[in-house]
Amino acid sequence: MAKSKKQNSSASALLLIIIILIFGIWAFSKCSGPSSDTSSNDTSSTDTSQTASTAFKLASLEIGHNDPSQDLVKQFDDILDKLEKKCPDEDRSLLGNYIFKAQTMIAEQKGENLSMITIGNALDESIPEETAGVVSCAEIMAVFVTLYNAQQ
Repeated sequence: MAKSKKQNSSASALLLIIIILIFGIWAFSKCSGPSSDTSSNDTSSTDTSQTASTAFKLASLEIGHNDPSQDLVKQFDDILDKLEKKCPDEDRSLLGNYIFKAQTMIAEQKGENLSMITIGNALDESIPEETAGVVSCAEIMAVFVTLYNAQQ
């Protein structure tokens, strides 16, 4: 009898985790954040094409104004480059949206302001090079947010 209660409890917990993951994936597919990456990966100049890049938008959001340092833009550009290689079906704009939405969800659900650099690096580090093209960044980000928010 005790064993079947434990099995039912384990099955219920697994079902709850699956439901949370499905919701997380759905939420990330509907996210809105920095989008329409129209520039090349060149962040060495300050021309107007850079202002439209996802890396520039993330850097601007990170500091709260539209004048981020070239170093910060480059950090985001590097993270997006790595993620693009690991998740080739998801473009820079979408990857930027995942990072932005993760920060928003963590802030809303946990009341913490985790930096987007930290979130982007966590996503990159969560995906081994060997799995490039096999995993979805949306799924990995949903799991990250779920597990982060579940921490005490």
